[in-house]
Amino acid sequence: MAHAATEINWSGFDGKHLILVTDASAREGFDPLSGSGLMTNEIRESLRSKGLYTYVMHLKTPAGKGDHQIAEQQYRNVSSFNDGSGRALYLEIESGDPSSFKAAVNRVSNDILTQLTKDRAYFVEQLKLAEEELAKAKSAEDKKLRQQELNAILVGLAIKLEYFGKRENTTVPKAFEAWVADKDFRDQSVPTLDIRLLLSKNQISDLREAMRRILEVANQGQLSTDDFFAQLQATAAAMGRSPDRIAQASTLGELGLVGEYLDDLPFRSQTMNISQEIWVQFTIGQQQEFIDGIESKLKLLELFHDNTDNWVLLSGRDDEGEAFYPVPLNALP
Repeated sequence: MAHAATEINWSGFDGKHLILVTDASAREGFDPLSGSGLMTNEIRESLRSKGLYTYVMHLKTPAGKGDHQIAEQQYRNVSSFNDGSGRALYLEIESGDPSSFKAAVNRVSNDILTQLTKDRAYFVEQLKLAEEELAKAKSAEDKKLRQQELNAILVGLAIKLEYFGKRENTTVPKAFEAWVADKDFRDQSVPTLDIRLLLSKNQISDLREAMRRILEVANQGQLSTDDFFAQLQATAAAMGRSPDRIAQASTLGELGLVGEYLDDLPFRSQTMNISQEIWVQFTIGQQQEFIDGIESKLKLLELFHDNTDNWVLLSGRDDEGEAFYPVPLNALP
């Protein structure tokens, strides 16, 4: 999956599909045998940044019984829609049954063929019918099949809208005013928005450098726990951050290492709330989890930095360093 997101040039295609057939969970970024060094969340964001729709056919063979739960969680995440709905292009093949696998292959093939050949009106009509069929479904198996049909239609509609948007040079309004709930009323665990922050290429370069420095200090901090925050303060000073701010800081975020453009966001992160006291209280495993998270996000930012297709120069700007990228909140430290 990481290879598809980072090594293949998808810029010449409108409908972009990735099909993964697997019977085992993915290796997370902290695993020494991981080929990409990316966590599953980061791989998902990298695939989304290329406009890829990821189908996963998960063979739940008896031999991998102990791995099924973690694998399903990972692949539902990777193949999830970019709308906070929790829907995913995930198909499970119980017991790795050959006939069930054949049916899944036929379903995915037909879905993709339909997505690429039918017009926009078809998907609008089918969307209403699919929602009605899902509402009428009684058994768990029938609900699962109807949900898969609905998911495929939604992907087809999204592909058509993207294609016509490019062909007709349609853009979103420059600004609009509205209200929206940040959680689904029916399920408070489901977010309704995919929030992103527009960062310039220069800002991302600065953020990458700051995260590299934080990563170095954190690795050293495992060897000398008591000096962790003092080393962060020294790093902030070396990077030209405000001496007054450094002296008064008690958390990583207050040091100003990652740029003031993150300060006023109405969101808080565990990373930026790290203090000397919290670091000392961390177990070795928790410290390593913190380090792995920083390293994985750093690699994802590097992928964003190198993905020239999604950089946008705003009106009146011609400096490449002032091109902007919509960075997902969960990719920020």
